[in-house]
Amino acid sequence: SNLANAYRGEMTGKSVREYRPNFYATIAPGYLRCVTTRAPHYDRLEVDDQLMLFRWERLILPLASDGTTVNMLLVASITLEYHDKSGV
Repeated sequence: SNLANAYRGEMTGKSVREYRPNFYATIAPGYLRCVTTRAPHYDRLEVDDQLMLFRWERLILPLASDGTTVNMLLVASITLEYHDKSGV
């Protein structure tokens, strides 16, 4: 997808732990909060490192196939700013 190309990695079907460590540290708390509280979660995030400056908003919705236990997350995100700093 265009997002995977722009942000240097396809995440479909993967854990956020499999992506860059600084992304995991930024992204994981919202996912964990959504699963723990079983409530929607909204936040604004930023990663600024050697490869990119990336600012975005996201909404995380908890989904439960049994109606109780969150076992899926539906995530919508909007890029606010993105700059490739890698020189590639």
